[in-house]
Order: sequence, then C-alpha cells, then structure tokens
Amino acid sequence: MKAPSKFYFKRALTSTALIAAGLSGLNAEAAPRFEFQGLGTLGGATSSARGLNDRGQIVGSSQIGDGPDAHAFLYSDGAMQDLGTLGGFNSVATGINNRGQIVGSSQFIRIAETSSRGFIYSNGVMRDIGLLDRVKGSTAANAINDEGVVAGYAAQLGPIRNTAISHAIVISNGSMTDIGALGAVNSGHESSANAINASGQIVGVSDNGGSETGTREAFIYSGGVMRSLGLLGGTFSEATAINDGGEIAGNVMVTTIPDVRHAFRYVNGTMRDLGTLGGRSSAANAINNSGQIVGHADTTNPPPILRPLAQVSGVGQHAALWNGNIIHDLNTLAPTGWTLTDAAGINRYAQIVGTGMNQDHPEGEAFLLTLHPDWQGSGNGNWDDGSRWNFAGLGSFSMAPGARHDVVINPEGNAIINGGASASVRNLSITGNAGKLVTFNLNGGSTTSMQGTTLNHATLAGSGTLEGGLTISADSRIDVAGGDRMQLRGGQVNNAGLIRILGSGGNRAALEADGPVINAGGEINLENAALSLLGGLENHGQVKVSFGASSINGDLTTVQDGKIILSGSSETTFWDNVTMQSGSELRLAADASAVFFGQVLVRNGAMLTGTGTSFYEGGLSLGNSPGMATNTGSVSFGQDNVYLAEIGGLRPGEQFDQLQVGGKLSFGGTLKLMWWDNFSAKAGDVFDLFDWGNSAGHFASIDTGNALLADGLRWDFTRLYTSGEIGVAAVPLPGAAWLFMGGLLAMLRFNRNAKAGNPI
Repeated sequence: MKAPSKFYFKRALTSTALIAAGLSGLNAEAAPRFEFQGLGTLGGATSSARGLNDRGQIVGSSQIGDGPDAHAFLYSDGAMQDLGTLGGFNSVATGINNRGQIVGSSQFIRIAETSSRGFIYSNGVMRDIGLLDRVKGSTAANAINDEGVVAGYAAQLGPIRNTAISHAIVISNGSMTDIGALGAVNSGHESSANAINASGQIVGVSDNGGSETGTREAFIYSGGVMRSLGLLGGTFSEATAINDGGEIAGNVMVTTIPDVRHAFRYVNGTMRDLGTLGGRSSAANAINNSGQIVGHADTTNPPPILRPLAQVSGVGQHAALWNGNIIHDLNTLAPTGWTLTDAAGINRYAQIVGTGMNQDHPEGEAFLLTLHPDWQGSGNGNWDDGSRWNFAGLGSFSMAPGARHDVVINPEGNAIINGGASASVRNLSITGNAGKLVTFNLNGGSTTSMQGTTLNHATLAGSGTLEGGLTISADSRIDVAGGDRMQLRGGQVNNAGLIRILGSGGNRAALEADGPVINAGGEINLENAALSLLGGLENHGQVKVSFGASSINGDLTTVQDGKIILSGSSETTFWDNVTMQSGSELRLAADASAVFFGQVLVRNGAMLTGTGTSFYEGGLSLGNSPGMATNTGSVSFGQDNVYLAEIGGLRPGEQFDQLQVGGKLSFGGTLKLMWWDNFSAKAGDVFDLFDWGNSAGHFASIDTGNALLADGLRWDFTRLYTSGEIGVAAVPLPGAAWLFMGGLLAMLRFNRNAKAGNPI
C-alpha cells in the first residue's frame, strides 16, 4: 500500500478571489483554512474516491498492483482497506452510509459467464445483492441511506423474448423491487437509480417514452411514483444526487451538441443550469444537506480532436464546488504539485473527496479536502446561525461548524457569540483584535472541542459546558457571574489569564472542572463562589478570595511564588487537601477566615501571613519532615483535626516540627507524635512544639504510638499548654522500691559511721 500524504493550509486569498466568492463582510486579509490529504493507493498506480459519510469514512476503488485489476476500498482512521471482490478481479465501492455499510459493484464469476453484480459490504462481509427475476446479467448497488435501503439497477426480462433490460431498483429489508422507468409500462425503456435520501426518495435517469425524440431524462421516485425532472434544451438529463431536503443535483445537455453538458440544481420544480469554469462542460456528482454541490467543470475549450485526451488527462477539467449558484475551482486549494480533476462526494462537515493527479500518481490519486470555518462579519451573533461562518474563504454554507472542523472565531470588532445547544468541533480558537472585546457565551448549551479550546484576548462566559480542555492566554479570562454554573469537562485547563467567579449575596457563582487546572501565572478570583476542581489545582499564580462565603473542592497545591490571598471579610472553605510548597504564601487578612477540612501540608519556606483565623478540621503537618511554620494570625484545631509533630532531634524547625502562632492558638483534636530519621530520645530532652500569643483549650487525645520511648522513660506533657513544650523524663520508681532504697542508704550510713568511730 502506498502511503497517503497530508497537508495543512492557511493561505491568503487575493481580492479577486474574494469578489468571486461573494464574501460580504469578510476582511480582505482573511486566509482560507483547509486540510488536504492524498489517500494513496492499494499498491497500484491509481486510486479514485467515490463517496464518503459524515464520519469521514471514504470509499472508492484502487489499482492493487502493476496489472489492470482494481478493488473497492474503505479509507478510515488513516488507513486504506482492500474490500476484495465477489470472486472476480475487479470491484468498486460507490456509496457508504453513516452506519458504515458500503455498496458498489463487483465482478462475479460463474461457470457460463462473467458479469458485474451489486454488493453490500457490512461487518467485514461482502454480500451479493442478488438478481431480479433470476435473469442473467448485471446488477449494481449505487447508493445506500442510513436505514440500509439500497438504490441501483438490475436486469430483467424485456418485451422481446430472451432479451434483458435494466431497471432502477430499490432493496429494502432484503427484498428487491423494480421501480420501473418513465413512459409506458413494458415499453422496453431502461432506467437506473443513482442516489437515495433519508426519506427514501430516489433519483436517477430513465428513457422517456413520452418524447418523440427518444430522450433520457432525470427522474425522482417518491411515494411510489416516478416523475421526470425535465430537460434544458437538449435530449438528456440525469440526476446524480439528492439531499434530505429534496434538493437534487445532476447533469443536463444544454444544447443539441451531445458532449456539451452542464451541472444542474433542481429545487421546487425548477432546474437551474450551474455553468462551468469557463469551458464547455461541467458535471455534478454529489450534494450535501446544506445544498453544496461538488463535481467537475472545464476551464478551457479543447479542440474536438483533443477532447478525448482531455477527458483522460484532466487537462482543462478541474474539481469544482457550487455554493449556491457560485462555482469555485477547488484547485485554488490544492497543494503544489496537485491538479484536482473531479470531486465525487461532500458530507455535512464540508469534507470533499475526489480524484487528482500528482507526480507520484500521474493517472490519479484519491484525495480528501476538509474546509474549515471562520466567523465572519462584526457584531453579536449565534453559533447556530450558518450565515456567520465562512468555509475556507468560499462563503457561508448555511451550516454551523461540526465535529471535523478546526474553528476560528476572530471578529473584526466587539462581539458576543452565543454558543449552540450542542456543538462539537475538532479544535476551537477564540481571538479578539487589539482594543476589541470578544466574548464566547456558552449560553446554557454544550460545546465540545476534541483537541481543546484556546482563548486569545477573549472571554469565556455564561452557564453551560465546555468539553475538551482549555487554554487561557495572559490577556484572556473566564467570567462566571452570580447564578451561572460553568462546567469544564474532559481536559486540562491552563490559565495564564484571569478566572473570575463572582457571585452576589445569596446568588452564588459556580465553576466546575473535572480535569487538572494549572494556574500558570494567572489569577483566580472568587467572591460568593463555588469552585469545584475534581482534577485538582496547581497554583503558580494567585488565588484571591474576597467577600462572602466561598468554597473550593479538590486538592490544591501552591508552588513557589504562588499565593492564596483571603481578604475582604471572606469566609473560605477548603474541602480537600492543601499543600503550600516552599516560597508560597497563604495570607489571611484580619477580617478573613479559612476552614480546612482536608490534610494541610505546610512545607519548609512556605509563608502563612496575615492576622485572620485558620480553622483546621482535617489535619496539619509542617515542613518536609520536619519543619517550622509561622502563622501570624490565629489558629484553631477542630475536634477531628490531627496535628502531626515529627521529631528527629533537638533543633526546632530542623529536627522537630515547630508551629509559631502570632495570635491565638486554640487546641483541640489529636496531637500525633512521630519519630523521624530513627531518632531515639533520652531523659531530659525537651521539644518546644508550639509558640503563641495566647492559647486556649486542650488536645482531646495525644497519640504516641509512632513515638515510643525506651524502657524507663516517659513523655512529660505538663508544660504543653503553658509553654508549648513536651519533654522526656525518667520513669519514677514505685513506693516500695523507695523504702527499700531508703533502708539500704541507712545501712550504708551506719556502717560508714561505725568504721569511723563516730557515735551511731
């Protein structure tokens, strides 16, 4: 298999191209954005794309080796898969639905003859669609809708004995039905069905017995009735595509000259000639639900003797797109070295497939072209307004961006863009120009950006959900107001700008993020706010809380130079773990308070400043085993708090934990002692664990299970609540032992006096 090639483009259009595209309100500096990909082959010299679905899966045919044989292929997830045949040498896939079911035709070998048969490929199996009336001959499956209903043609017995003609067919629930032809019943006229839409309307071409000139005319089959779409001056028309809204595209002879045919659009009973790119002919192959048509058109008029060569080589024939009644040459979007000769399919995401020529595949290679949308015009607007999007500089496609798009919102001036109810894109960039304010309001809906969203000089606001990660540049922000609930799902949030969650009174503002949040030098401001961070917060910048009651859920780590500043009579509740690393600061103003329900780790060099009050209800541990922390405010240990004091020597802050409280220290909960670095205390050792301005209360319990003393030693806590010190003392001997010792001492004194001649 020959490897595909992939190109990404953002290229400026000339003013001439802009005028041709009819782009009202689009800045002349705008650059079309698109993605081009050559699909390669199955090992041979050529490949050709014939159709695609909304999932971006592509079907067609490719030469499989050096010989003439070609096989149907499925291109999905960057790989081209050979679908094989029904037993012969060749096959081609012509259509695929959104369920991944594929239809086409394949060579079929029998004992007496070789013929082409239609197939359905599903779940890895290619199945023959069968025959009509058991007649030998060809069948074809040309199109399939999402319900699995197939349109095509099959041979059947004609009015003359032992002859066969082909009629358009429909296959539903495994049953094949002949839908006839235009003209009288059993007239011998032939027909073929080329396309089918979601409601089962079928279009194609049929002989029309009602005309004396022997015309072949485009038809629509709907409600059990086949009806001609008419002609435009010649004797031929053919419908090749129909969308779910009933718009039809096809080809029509515009004069009596046989080889002059033009693409047409048929809407509301009217057939309109779509013209060419300056040459003689054009053809329409596909239409999407927004009405865009793709095919090819001549750019020049080769002389008659060269026309057959031109049809083979693509000279003068370019892939084309009709947006409304305006034709665009898709070669303006082709990478260097490519000539795009035909476009065969277009889906709801403005993805186009077709065939082009290049140096590696001069006879043809399948391609995929994805047109990406940009917001156009100025002023406020809505995401779902298709007129506000410009696709690769080719104008509005009357549709909003979709899952396969890289989307750019960059209005010319001030603008508020209201998000859609349920939008999904591949990548989203929201950018404002200097001196202008651009806001993307989630508007109560859900926006998913699979590769993430970037804010550049822009604001994200409102209630709703943004999925897929978010990057906030230094000049951008998030605004969540009172009563709003913003949810950031499915990715990391990187903030170098400003996140404001500002409620008012009892009308709280809420921001939730289920991925990690990195406050990379930015600010997070809270006021009457609820901040829920299931993936935690790594704070390199500043978290500022002012006024009212605010809460923070999720583990919070503040690194060097990061700050948490609580001020303005704020009452802040931290429900999960808080880590203050060296060089970080936690500041509580005099009228502010903080409650910590999780484990709080204050590393060496972290600063606890301000004169507010900290309530520890979960646990407090100092240093990097051990350390010193100074809190210039007041500290209260709740009844469930566990204060961990690690002891590894006699130097405070270096070998044992010391907490210095400038204000009031209220004891409560549990004091837990733990040896560090295999330290072993001895009698007389003193450890000054706490210093304070004033104190109150007592620990409910003291846990020494991880700080056991040697035999003969005991902990002395008599000065804990007066000086903050604990010590190690020798265990006093029992009363009987003291009497025995006293007797021994008296006997020794008696003996000594007797030896000295002293009176006893």
